[in-house]
Amino acid sequence: MDVPFRRAHNIPDLTEAQDEALNIVLSTARKFQLRVDSRPGDLRFMNNFSILHARQAYKDDWRCRRHLVRLYLRNDEYGWDIPPDLQSTWDSVYAADPSVDEIYPIEPTPIISPPIYRFGN
Repeated sequence: MDVPFRRAHNIPDLTEAQDEALNIVLSTARKFQLRVDSRPGDLRFMNNFSILHARQAYKDDWRCRRHLVRLYLRNDEYGWDIPPDLQSTWDSVYAADPSVDEIYPIEPTPIISPPIYRFGN
């Protein structure tokens, strides 16, 4: 089921050529799409420079919560050249101090609701 795309009020309408180009990308993506269902314990590694990806609507509930961890991985020897328009973003991600270890929780942290204190009526 397609959800209508809502553009922000300050974004101009697409030109006819832009609309046609996006329709070609959409039809090509649908033609070659691969659906991958996830189960608890699954890992996915995706290179956002090489694929288009989408997500289906998802809502956490008391029985099931998804837990996503985003890792920015790189390999200076085998990695692709970074496009100039993405270089500043790349540098901001990888300019961190290499001596500092990042910690990524494997298990989701519990949702804790702090108590609400009220005074008076």
